[in-house]
Amino acid sequence: MFFFAFVAPEDLVGNYPESDRIDRLGVYTLGFFGLWCLGALASALALYVHRHISADERPGSSQGTPS
Repeated sequence: MFFFAFVAPEDLVGNYPESDRIDRLGVYTLGFFGLWCLGALASALALYVHRHISADERPGSSQGTPS
């Protein structure tokens, strides 16, 4: 909602003929799912990084112990 408060759907569809354009609700729907997928990807990346950092801190790991 915050994104579409500043970006109008008419600006995103471009200069296509009227018969090829999707309506305003379609642009909002695509925007919602696009931003939802971006959030899911960011969450998956955070979990991936967290697992690798946690694996380095396990007991017996030589990387996390000072010499």
